[in-house]
Amino acid sequence: MPGLTIVGTLPDIQADDILEMVDEIARYDMVTFVRSEPGKLLMRVVKPEEYAGFKGCLYQIDHGELEGTVQLRQVRMQFWPWKDVAN
Repeated sequence: MPGLTIVGTLPDIQADDILEMVDEIARYDMVTFVRSEPGKLLMRVVKPEEYAGFKGCLYQIDHGELEGTVQLRQVRMQFWPWKDVAN
C-alpha cells in the first residue's frame, strides 16, 4: 500500500489497525472509513448518489506530494436548503 496522508479530521485509526480497501479507488473519488470489526478499518468509495444522505467524515482521494503517496482531503458538502451548522 502506498504512503497515506490525511488532511482534516482523522478517522478513529489505531496504530495496529489493518486498513483494507473495499472498492477500487481513483483520483478524486470520495471515500469514508468504516470499522468492520475490532482492529480492521475498511475504506470504501461513497457514490455521488449517496452524498446528500451521507453522515460521517468524507475524504477526497488525490496524489500526494511524493511519488507513490496518496492524500485524503476531508470535504464537507452542504445541500439546499442551507443549514447553519455552527448552531
